[in-house]
This record gives sequence, C-alpha cells and structure tokens, in this order.
Amino acid sequence: MNRNKQILPIAAAAAILFAAGCQPENAMHGNATGAGQLILLTDDINGGHQDAAAETAPAAAAAATDYSDMNNWSVFTAPDKLTKNVDMFLLYPTSIMSSAAEDCPYANINNASMRSSVDQWYRGLGKIATEHTNAYLPYYRQANVFGGCSGSMPNMTGGDAMEDVLAAFNYYLEHINKGQRPFIFFGFSQGSSPLWEMAVNRLDTMGGASLGAANRKNHIVTYAVGIPGRSTISASKPVRFSQAYNDINVITAWNSYYESDTACTSSQLGVRASSGPTTNPITWTTDEAYRAMTENPALNTNSILGAQAYNRLGILLVKRKTEPSTDPGCGSTGSMYMGQHGSDVPYFSAAIIKNIEDRIAAWNATYGNTSVREPERVVR
Repeated sequence: MNRNKQILPIAAAAAILFAAGCQPENAMHGNATGAGQLILLTDDINGGHQDAAAETAPAAAAAATDYSDMNNWSVFTAPDKLTKNVDMFLLYPTSIMSSAAEDCPYANINNASMRSSVDQWYRGLGKIATEHTNAYLPYYRQANVFGGCSGSMPNMTGGDAMEDVLAAFNYYLEHINKGQRPFIFFGFSQGSSPLWEMAVNRLDTMGGASLGAANRKNHIVTYAVGIPGRSTISASKPVRFSQAYNDINVITAWNSYYESDTACTSSQLGVRASSGPTTNPITWTTDEAYRAMTENPALNTNSILGAQAYNRLGILLVKRKTEPSTDPGCGSTGSMYMGQHGSDVPYFSAAIIKNIEDRIAAWNATYGNTSVREPERVVR
C-alpha cells in the first residue's frame, strides 16, 4: 500500500499547522507576538532521533535565563490565579530557524520568531493543557537543529537548553509547587527530551533535599510525545513506562510511523539502533498487539483505524483509514524521514485529555486528595 511519507532535507524544517485555540484567561503571558501566523515547528534529530553518541558534548552552559522575569514565560499561572489542583509543565518542539551567530548553537532566548511560534503551538494544544491543569510553559534556549549553524549538533539534554529547563522548573518548584502539588510533564519533539531526562534522572534531587522526595510522589506522568523510544529504563530508576491507563509516576512516549516502515532500518527512520519500548496511546501500554481505535472510547478521530507499538525500533505504527498515493520509500543519507510525526498529537489529542483526567483521579485515590472530581467513566 502506498504511503505519502514525509522526507525532508536536514537543512529544511517541517511546517506543522495546529488548529488555533484560546489561551486560558487566568494565565500570564510573556511577549507574545504574531498571532494568526503559521506555526513553524520542526522535528529534532538527536535527543530521540539520533544515537546519543552522535550528540556533541556540551560546553559549559551560559548562565541560566532568569525565570523570575515573567517575560521569559510563554504561560505562567500566578499563585492567585490557580483554578486547578494539578499543574502541567510544558516544553515546545524545535521552533527556531536562524543562522545568526547569536542563535547558534542554542537559540537566543529573546528570538522573536521562536517566541511567536511557541505561543501559537501552545494555543494549538487547546484543552490538553487547560482542561484539568494549570499551565507553565517557559521560553528556553533550545538546540538550533535546522538553522544552518556550523559545527556538530548541540546536545538537547545538556548545555544551554538543559540549563534553562532546570532553572525554569526549579523556579516553578520554589514559587508555585513547594512540594505540595501534583504535576504533569508534557513535551513534543525536541521538548520531550529534557522532560524525559528530568523524569528519569533529575526529579529526586531538584529543589534540594526538602523537595526531592515530594517531587517523585507528585509526578503523575510524563507525556514525551514525538520521540521514538529512547531506551529501556533501568529497574534501578524510580520511574517506569506506562502499562495501564491509570498508573502514576510513569513515562509515555511515541512517534507515529506507517505500517510499512518495519521494512526500514533504524538509521533510515532516524531512530536509535537500540530503542526502547513505545507507548500505544489507545491503551497506554507498551505491548505490541494491534489495538483498534474503538478500544478507546475517548478517541473521536476519523483519520485512523488503530495503532501498534513496534518496540524493536521504538516507534508506533499507525493504520490510517485512507492512504496517499505516493511512496518515496525510507529515508536516505542527507535526509530525515519523519513518518507521521506531525500527527503525533492531533491523532490522539482526545485520548490524551481523557488520560490526564484518569491519571489525576488515580493520583487522588492513592494520596487521598479528593478535591479533584473522579472521572465520569474510565478508558481501559
């Protein structure tokens, strides 16, 4: 069956148009500009799409961005504007397209084009970020992977990028969370990589000894969307992959490809040679059984029939209802094959919203917080 596969030159970006939505009226925003423009978002290559060995070891990071300055947040829900009992800390995908020296190898925090794209990406998420949570979305100096910077690819979980992400989350911990509020991580593409790193390796020490243990308890789930399975998670780590719709302190991660992509090699697909499990957001498990869309009552898309985790490559095989007419084949040298990357969130947005509700209810049941209502139904 033919596929209209997305293969792009590495120097080019994929423009992804998300439906415009409304920002929550209780949020404070930074210098948002450019409303109504196309959202220019791009896939990342490393931190999920390239072997870790190929990433550049970061030089000493510059001083972290000052997150006490509200202009450095796209969305920051102030303490007196909290309307939900759970928070969501978000990170955006690659949103920088600049070859200027000040944006290489990491974006300048004040890059206006990046900030505009970020603000619109958030609006496109709609209820994912606002239905059940208060939102926190910092601007950060992300890796500039498509701007034509000279030199090797910067590390997405190190250098300026990670320095900023850690500083932003620490600010949230110290001024909003204070060890007393459950939270969710949500990232897409490049933004998923630092969140994965925090959930697996950093949470237990962030905010100092007084908050470390509380952070782990308060971590409900990480949605690391738009990256193939990065690796297995060691049994010694205090977090695991989701295996049910309502487990907590877990990671979910998927990147959507076509069924025929099992014929491609890991290098052609741009995934790690030793990828780990991937999440099927129809069931929120990593088992490799094909799951029909009808198994999740929350899904209401007319685009797909079902999906199957393919853990050898750490990808999600999505079966569409209709297929485009051309099939350029697997990726090749000098190109980046994206599969159905642009549909990672739109295909499953309704399931994500319902799953957030289910996991919040499970956290409340575990820790005795009854202030958030139980869901009217559950998805199994």
